[in-house]
Amino acid sequence: MFDRLIASRNPIAARPPVPSSTIAVLVHAGVCAAAVLATLRPHRVSGAAGPPIVISWPLPSEDASPVNRFDPMPGPVLLAGPALVYPEVLRRTGTVGTVVVQVVIDTVGRAEPASLVLQSSHAGFEDAARAFVLGAVFRPGRAHGRAVRVLVRLPIGFTLTPAR
Repeated sequence: MFDRLIASRNPIAARPPVPSSTIAVLVHAGVCAAAVLATLRPHRVSGAAGPPIVISWPLPSEDASPVNRFDPMPGPVLLAGPALVYPEVLRRTGTVGTVVVQVVIDTVGRAEPASLVLQSSHAGFEDAARAFVLGAVFRPGRAHGRAVRVLVRLPIGFTLTPAR
């Protein structure tokens, strides 16, 4: 009935041409190589902002040589803003002061509300300074010809001028 016994089959012909362990090692090596290559130069995540560039405010005087002759004013420039409202109570008492606002100006020229930090000589001036900076429009800072986020310190002076 049986011409040959089952145990007498050729063992070399029954083996697969490549062992499964070799395939597993090659697949793992490929995955590890892909992970290493992908992390050599990480790409920016869309929507994630990079760290701001720190530029002192106000900019150095015009006598100083520009940083880049093609982009002579890399820092943000105030283009427009709401009227600075002097708090009425402080006006009546003759109080003067200065508020230093530290804020990040984004790539479209607006102040980022979450980055606003105030240092003031009188707490009554803080709301007016906050409203001014958040309503202001700046020309964004530039680096290598591209708009960048910039951390600036903007002093806002509250002084009373005598009426004429």
